[in-house]
Amino acid sequence: AWANPARVREEITGILPGTVVVEDMSKAVATLRTRLNAEREARSSVEAEKQTQLSLGRERRRLSGFLNAAVLAICAGWVGLLAFGNAGDRRGEAGIWAALGLPFRRVALLIWAKWLILAAAGAAIGFVAGVTLGAILDGSTPWLDALVQKGQDGRAVGLAALSAIGMAVVASWIPVMLLARQDPAIILQKGSE
Repeated sequence: AWANPARVREEITGILPGTVVVEDMSKAVATLRTRLNAEREARSSVEAEKQTQLSLGRERRRLSGFLNAAVLAICAGWVGLLAFGNAGDRRGEAGIWAALGLPFRRVALLIWAKWLILAAAGAAIGFVAGVTLGAILDGSTPWLDALVQKGQDGRAVGLAALSAIGMAVVASWIPVMLLARQDPAIILQKGSE
């Protein structure tokens, strides 16, 4: 209607005969331009906000990936240190098993079995603690509902368990190999000193 003022005048005089239509084009054009500018600015603002949100999402994912890798590396190092400590604590036991004629493979399997049991327990405890903490921080669902929901997702549970067990096996590989390959006599002699 704003684009054709003559048509507007005809419609008004058709409805209200004898009416004098005074056009103040400057006000009408200014109002139209203001509305169009506001609409353009609103669209531009919405588009800029969408781009900002996309950029923030990419940045969050990148930071999350970096932090996950850093936490995994720190945990692997920690588990490795625990493995060396455990291997040192079990030197006497490994020496006795080896002195009794237990093959190297069996000694290594005995030590790894303990690590696997601890890793499975750690995966279960970590899963429950993580889901509970996430539910508390989220505040939208009770922790039990969140635990059941995540527990139904077998991939999350399986990935957590396999990661913990895999990390335990990899981190304990060197200490177990060093311990199992030592001469039982030397191990037992050092244990009695």
